[in-house]
Amino acid sequence: IKGGNLGRVKELHVWTNRPVWPQGGGRPAEAPVPENLNWDVWLGPAAVRPYAAGYHPFSWRGFWDFGTGALGDMACHTFNMPFMALNLRDPASVQATSSGHNKETYPKWSIIDFDFPKLGEREAVKVKWYDGGKLPDQALFTGYKGDVEKNDEGKEVEKPFKTASSGILVIGEKDTLYAPGDYCENGFKLKSGSAPAEVTYTQSPGHFEEWVNAIRGGPQAVSNFPDYSGPLTETILLGNLAVWAADGAEVMGKKIEWDAAKMVAKNAPEVDHVIRPTARDGWKVLRTGGA
Repeated sequence: IKGGNLGRVKELHVWTNRPVWPQGGGRPAEAPVPENLNWDVWLGPAAVRPYAAGYHPFSWRGFWDFGTGALGDMACHTFNMPFMALNLRDPASVQATSSGHNKETYPKWSIIDFDFPKLGEREAVKVKWYDGGKLPDQALFTGYKGDVEKNDEGKEVEKPFKTASSGILVIGEKDTLYAPGDYCENGFKLKSGSAPAEVTYTQSPGHFEEWVNAIRGGPQAVSNFPDYSGPLTETILLGNLAVWAADGAEVMGKKIEWDAAKMVAKNAPEVDHVIRPTARDGWKVLRTGGA
């Protein structure tokens, strides 16, 4: 992307095989609290509810009161690459459709549209997110070839192309980039088959090393909170506002118009409580600035 192989980027498609935990159902049946668990402390600022098996230690991700669903769980990884390359922050609007939800758990699947306005030299970009087994239109992958492997006879054969269960597709005016996997860890393929342009960049020594170096007065971590990971997380989680506002199953919900400076949905006051949840008595969420 930085090297210019793709030309102007027009749209992106990002998808995940998550959730791999229950979503789209109701509240589970009450069960005795385990002796080694302080249920009140585990709930934290969330509203009081009876303990049930499965919330802890894993399936809390699928509940509105505790987690952020498949989007919040994985987009910070899969969407990180284009966010960094294209500075995709502060979308003008988000809109979603899903399998439907009961405001208890996230839907079984969702498809979310983000519209990013022009920013500096970067033109407007559309991003489409898919989870719960949904995939981009397979016609978008036309031209991609399968991997070449050796058969039992030792001959190299091309396997049929198959879209990965998680990945990203970046569509530009000149070429298209496909990166399979959750973290773009499996490399990428240009549809044209051309070699990527050489670019100069600083390679991270690793998360832990960056953290320690920053503590010791060195450079800030690449994903420091105010400049990078905070805006990345905010951008991603706006998609859940659109999911909340999508009332019916398999219908396009209300388009949420976002004011990043004020952190409000300009046309949807009904999602204010999702942006700034009320903590239960005895708890408070520390905030800074307008957040």
